Parts: sequence; C-alpha cells; structure tokens
Amino acid sequence: MSHAVELVAGMTAGAATAAILHPLDTVKVRFQAFEGRTGLQSGGPYASSLALVAHVVRTEGPLALYRGVVPATVASGFAWGAYLGMYSFYKPLLSTWPQGNLLAAVASGATCVVLTNPLWLIKLRVQLDATQQGPLAAAAGILRKDGVAGLFRGLVPALLLTSNGAIQLAAYEELKAMNRAHRGSQGDTFEHLVMGAGSKIVATLVTYPLQVAKTRMQREVCFLAWRHAADSAHAQRQASTSAEYAQLTRTMALIYKREGARGFYKGITANMLRSAPNSALIFAIYEAVKDRLGAFIS
Repeated sequence: MSHAVELVAGMTAGAATAAILHPLDTVKVRFQAFEGRTGLQSGGPYASSLALVAHVVRTEGPLALYRGVVPATVASGFAWGAYLGMYSFYKPLLSTWPQGNLLAAVASGATCVVLTNPLWLIKLRVQLDATQQGPLAAAAGILRKDGVAGLFRGLVPALLLTSNGAIQLAAYEELKAMNRAHRGSQGDTFEHLVMGAGSKIVATLVTYPLQVAKTRMQREVCFLAWRHAADSAHAQRQASTSAEYAQLTRTMALIYKREGARGFYKGITANMLRSAPNSALIFAIYEAVKDRLGAFIS
C-alpha cells in the first residue's frame, strides 16, 4: 500500500507543477532548439526570455505558451508517479549498498525514461509546432516518418539525464536527513520547498548540456513551421541540419563548433526560473499528498 501512496502522491505533484509552469518550459524548449545567436547582443526574439515571451504572444497568441500542456501534464504526472513509486521500491532493496539512495534514484529514473520518452517527444513536437497540431497528430507523424523507433529518439541523452534526478533526489534525501538531525522532525512545507529548490539548482547546472542535446536530437523540422525564424534562409538551415543531430556525440560536437560553450546553456534562465519552483512544488505537494493519503488509509 505504501508504494501506491508514493505513486499517487508523485502523479499529483508532477501533473500539477507541469500545468502551472508550462509557459516557462515552452520558452526553454524554444531556446534549446534555436541555433542562432541568443542574448542581448543578438537582438530580436532571442535577446532574452522576456523578449521571446513577448514575441510568441504577439505573433502566435498567449495560448501558444501552453502548446503541449496536455502531453506535458500526462507525461509529468506519469513520470513522477512512477519515479517516486519505484524509488520507494528500490530504496530498501539497495539500502545495504554504498550510495544506495543514488543507485535507487538511477534505477528508477532509467526505468521511467524508457516508459515516458515517447510522451516527452510528442510534447516537444507540439510545443515547437506553429501549425498547432495536437498530440495525436504529432504521434501519427512520428510513426509515419520514423516508425516506432522514432518515438525513442533522444533516448540516450535522456538516460544520461537520469543523473539529474539522481543528484537531485540524493541531495534532497541528504538535506532531509540533516534537517531531521538538526530539528528532530521531517520539516515543514517551507523547508521542503527550500530543500527541493536547492537540490534541483545543483543538478540542473551539472546536466543542462545534455538537455540541450536531447532537444536538438528530438527536433524534427518537417513538423515545424518555424514561425519564429528570422528568414527563409534560417529555416532552410534548420532543415538541412536536422539529420546531423542523429547521434549524441555528433550533436554535442556540432553545438560546440557552431555555438561555442554558451550553446550548451541556451534557455538556462527560463529553465532555472521553472526548475527551482517546479522541484520545490513537486516535493511540497508530494509530501503533503503522501501524508494525507497515509493518514486516510491508516
């Protein structure tokens, strides 16, 4: 029964935070997929996160910031529910191993990545598509062009990104243990918020380049209108480079060659604005729902 409580609490937390913070995720994804110059010196839509938000609202309408929110909510709810549920399953099994919490987080994350990669891929396609296709149309297009294997594009960096969740969850567990030793309690909602946000910031800084690489690998220009492209020449370059992002090592090399080290951190501002409160809310909601469900069942 405890695993079921973990599952429901995780699903509730993941779905709620995905819906609340989706516009920031849309901005992050657009930055990650864009190959041109970003920053104030570049001008245009990609001068800053606020500039991109204003551009999207002006040219595509405010609802464009919520494009892909349905698959994002489903994917996040399922992923966090399965992740935290499996973590509670793996944790006692690996408790006698050195760094058992870390191993349990990695095992849980790897399992969830394989299960949810198609959902995240569909979410990304819908977010980047200016023709406003829905999740079902995006899935059908992927299957028609690349078959079932296309649903797992970007799986390698996604698996490597389990280190993000592992670092975050291990840090969160350590912070909880330190807080418990200092205060003699599990902590209150505010403390869960602080611990969740702090652990996420550290994990994101370390693993963010893999997020950019994954977005590039999953991006398919044939599904994008690239309404935000500066001109047709840029759109043509996007189309010609799509196939170049088929492998992780080549993707990382191309990003560094064409955009420098800064290219690995495109959208980091929007991501930090999203990830820290996202993590804080997830763990706060998760702990609250778990406590209430546990009390109800008891």
